[in-house]
Amino acid sequence: MLDRSTLKHAQIEKVRYKYFSQKDAFEEGEAFINSLTGEFIHDDRGKLRESKGLPILLDLNEAETNVLKLIAEKKRTAKETAELMRMEEGNAKRILDNLVKKKLLIKFVDERKNEVYNHGNIEMELPPTPLHEILPSIGKRQITEVDSAILVQPVLSEKEIPELLKKLWGSVTVKEITHLFLPIWEGVLKKRTGEERRGP
Repeated sequence: MLDRSTLKHAQIEKVRYKYFSQKDAFEEGEAFINSLTGEFIHDDRGKLRESKGLPILLDLNEAETNVLKLIAEKKRTAKETAELMRMEEGNAKRILDNLVKKKLLIKFVDERKNEVYNHGNIEMELPPTPLHEILPSIGKRQITEVDSAILVQPVLSEKEIPELLKKLWGSVTVKEITHLFLPIWEGVLKKRTGEERRGP
């Protein structure tokens, strides 16, 4: 039974950055990240949508991130991964096996007796480039100022964002991070035993 509810706010990080593109030129981009979930947040025809998989990258290095993105697209062998990553097959296998240990990939043997790596239950839906059109879409929404706000504890800190974007896209330099606040209602459910459970 709903006992009470409280209006709180999740901090949205508005990130402005420069990206060194393949055209050998710097281009400016903008993205919004929900610090409560650690995911990109954008406007999809009037509804708020979020990416899938961005917080997973926090505990990975750049090589692991790139390999994970490859396997998220399609299951591959260590040899195929090595060719795409332009590295020795032994190095690719070591990275793949580390991702298996972290339970981000699964490994199996196919009908040709090849060891194959797949993404398992991990979902990754991330913008392929830092200039993707959906990233700045929230900026087109009407913004209302608030005098004060009760914030929900974030899972992603502002300090983690520059490194996270570099892992995802490479040549990205964060220039500025400002904050917006997304209103959410936190409800408290109370059982007959008196036990309480909180949640948005």
